[in-house]
Amino acid sequence: MPQRFKALLGTILCGTLALVVSVMGQAKPGKSALPIWFLAAVMVIVFRFGSLAGVLGTVVSGIIFALNLFEPLGRLAVHDQVQKNNLMWMVLVGLALSIFGRPPEKKTGSSNENPH
Repeated sequence: MPQRFKALLGTILCGTLALVVSVMGQAKPGKSALPIWFLAAVMVIVFRFGSLAGVLGTVVSGIIFALNLFEPLGRLAVHDQVQKNNLMWMVLVGLALSIFGRPPEKKTGSSNENPH
């Protein structure tokens, strides 16, 4: 599967999951912590679809949470300080996990052979 297609698919999956979580979590008393818990989904996206999908999925999910989970709904502004902090930490940690959290890819071929 081409790398760009994997990144697009992972981003769409991450955004869709964020939308479902935000709609289902709107009336929950612990909705402030949902972005922090969502980091588990970001990590799965990173391992399955790659770092680019994790970066894009984190940014898209942050926007979706700001628009659909926290007051005022439909705006990027978040009025509650705890919710704003949790959203900020989700984006920062999600970006860090996406960039540094993926294990190095194994090289294939005979690059380990000694040329002498």
